[in-house]
Amino acid sequence: MSKTISALTVGAASLLMLCLGGQFGVAAEKGTAVAVVQQWRGFNASQEAPRRVVVKDQKAWEEVWSAMVGYLEPKPEAPKVDFDSQMVIAVFMGRRSTGGFSIQITGIELNDKMVVAVKQSSPPPGAITTQALTSPYHVVVVAKTDKPVEFVDDKK
Repeated sequence: MSKTISALTVGAASLLMLCLGGQFGVAAEKGTAVAVVQQWRGFNASQEAPRRVVVKDQKAWEEVWSAMVGYLEPKPEAPKVDFDSQMVIAVFMGRRSTGGFSIQITGIELNDKMVVAVKQSSPPPGAITTQALTSPYHVVVVAKTDKPVEFVDDKK
């Protein structure tokens, strides 16, 4: 019973942090784990093509934010990001014909370059899914670096 309650508490806390964009480190296998300052994840972006992007200025951030909030009207204003000390990393899966798809930044590590691990999931063949267009995304704010950024597929 206590293990179940502990698991539920940890799960609820994790969900709350995800929803609120709390500050925590994204796990990394090697190198220095990079702390995520704020994040957003969803399934209804207006980004039609797959895209992985690093944003280091306000104009580019507003473009990514606009693609991320998709078809919301009125569009919410882009949150403030201090581009002197922070940058945005965004991954978009692109438009999909059904639900059941997802994309997630699963790890960020920093050595001689910043490595961003990205996991994409698709529904298994024959799965029952929502019959609606979706466009999954995951966007995070991290400390700025001038090192090159490499996106890698997380095959776990």
